[in-house]
Amino acid sequence: AGRRIGRLVSDDIRAHFNTGGQLRIRSGWLANAIRFSVFRRPSAVRINIGIPRKHPYGAVQTFGKKTKPHVIRPVRKKALRWRGGASGDPGVLSMGVAERAAFFRSARAGANAEAFAKAVQHPGSLIPPRPFLQPGVLRNREVIQGLFIEALHEALAE
Repeated sequence: AGRRIGRLVSDDIRAHFNTGGQLRIRSGWLANAIRFSVFRRPSAVRINIGIPRKHPYGAVQTFGKKTKPHVIRPVRKKALRWRGGASGDPGVLSMGVAERAAFFRSARAGANAEAFAKAVQHPGSLIPPRPFLQPGVLRNREVIQGLFIEALHEALAE
């Protein structure tokens, strides 16, 4: 019963990622990271459903997080590049005068214009909590209870 419950809930969570105000799937990385495990003891069964600790993004999405203002610098290249003109700019105010002038020249070229900077100042962000694991359990509560009762009857019959 433990494996059936784990599979049922983890599949349900993946299926509902794009609905109900939950997370949107971009790469599928978070949905594919959902794991379940079953621990059996003579007197108990424990089912864990979650995201491995090596993927902290799951906890950030579940509980929310506030990030501090910080500077974003390129890692592999000499400059950052993005599309979207001024409306898509994360840090025009942190640019030098010459960089800002070049940026606005490129922004006037259109909303899809490319912009470049050596660094930008990110203002920080408030990521709201978006629990995505618990609703899968709640949606399947009656089925889970039924599977546990069924397993209990089987265990008592032995």
